[in-house]
Amino acid sequence: MLTENKKVSYTKSSLFMDTVVSLKVITTKSSNEVNNCMNMAFQAFRTVEDVCSRFKKVKLCNY
Repeated sequence: MLTENKKVSYTKSSLFMDTVVSLKVITTKSSNEVNNCMNMAFQAFRTVEDVCSRFKKVKLCNY
């Protein structure tokens, strides 16, 4: 018996540089794989946001 690989849609949004960034993935991959890839994509946005920020991050305490 053949099993059909069903495509599933995953959506995740986050705020970067005052802009909502939304990702939508339609795949047969596992939710764990997709979430890892989406998190890597959002990390790329965080990196750009950190590099382009005109404000210096200040550590207020040692905790």
